[in-house]
Amino acid sequence: MKKLSFLADLTNTDPNALADADMVLIDALKLKKSNLLPDANRRLVPVIEAAHHPSSKVALEAAMTVRPSVVALRGLFGVPDIQQISSRLAVEEAERDWGDGEVKILAVMGDTAASIRALTIPWPKLHRLAGFIFSPLRLQSVLTQEAATTLERWPDPLRLGRSLTVLMASDIGVPAYEWLLPDHNGTEARELAQRDGF
Repeated sequence: MKKLSFLADLTNTDPNALADADMVLIDALKLKKSNLLPDANRRLVPVIEAAHHPSSKVALEAAMTVRPSVVALRGLFGVPDIQQISSRLAVEEAERDWGDGEVKILAVMGDTAASIRALTIPWPKLHRLAGFIFSPLRLQSVLTQEAATTLERWPDPLRLGRSLTVLMASDIGVPAYEWLLPDHNGTEARELAQRDGF
């Protein structure tokens, strides 16, 4: 059975709740302000916005200061957004004399309607794509005013996006992860995610 890697938002989660997280997400713009850096056994994953977002360039530069092995890309509309950030990463790597393709990308799916639509069409092989993260928090706030904390209470588009994320990951041979919410029970959420293919 493959090892489930779980993700939690370092900036919005009680540090005591991070015990089950194998990777820890942090807003790249908050890297310098954070004193909650993970221990040596945990992977720190800076989160940046897609290239069309005003903060994207600055966030990417901030992320490079910790020489990450992977960054999480959110706010994307589809494959072109991943390709744009991949090109920017190539420039950053060249300027720092790092290996080409050293920094990988985890694509955050489900936080825009377009990202879910993008999962309904075939994807090419992307050499930097290290996997998908399903995170519906932003889209949920658009679709409903209610903070639904269980899958059963999610709107249908969110449940569809969650399933499509797992299917696309399986189709192109990359792992799928689920963003651990602050109010989730880590053990229960891990078991549910593993049951559903994450």
